[in-house]
Amino acid sequence: MMDTLGAIVGPATAFFLLNALGHDYARLFFWTLVPGLAAVAAIVFLVKEKQRTRVASVSFRDGLRQLPVRYRKFLVAVGLFGAGDFAHTLLILLAAQSLSPTLGTTGAASAAVGLYVAHNVFYAGFALLAGWLADRVSKPKLLASGYGLAALMALAIVALPLGLWVLAGVFILGGVYVAIEETLEDSFCAELVGEE
Repeated sequence: MMDTLGAIVGPATAFFLLNALGHDYARLFFWTLVPGLAAVAAIVFLVKEKQRTRVASVSFRDGLRQLPVRYRKFLVAVGLFGAGDFAHTLLILLAAQSLSPTLGTTGAASAAVGLYVAHNVFYAGFALLAGWLADRVSKPKLLASGYGLAALMALAIVALPLGLWVLAGVFILGGVYVAIEETLEDSFCAELVGEE
């Protein structure tokens, strides 16, 4: 939950700081040093790793053979989807480039960050809904619907004129499908591995 909250608060803070700092990117990136250095200090001074005993090693092939057959098929499907997926931060670049002819460089940058905030808000909301639905409907079908939304988003990117409203739809679809994908892949994986 904290990760999801950070996914909303971080871009929202960037949206605010972009405007507050007059789109001075050097100053903006300077301010990102504060939480970054705090995180480094926390890891160096507060985190202590436990000593672990080594487990017997198994070859990759033998380990793969020991996995349930349905799980191996699931890994193929997830791998195929992952081969066509991309980091959604690239959507920010797409939005900034698509909107700058009409909004100007700074307006497009602000709009792109605002769209990413919306993406993460939809992600947070639909992750909860996807978890609730996963307990009530077929997990494979729900996951397939998430993959279908990803395809619809990609189709919109390549087939539609990328104005503000189309981009808003793209960012929303992206947030919804990532929520479904991340929630369902994890829960369905646990279900498949738990079979044997």
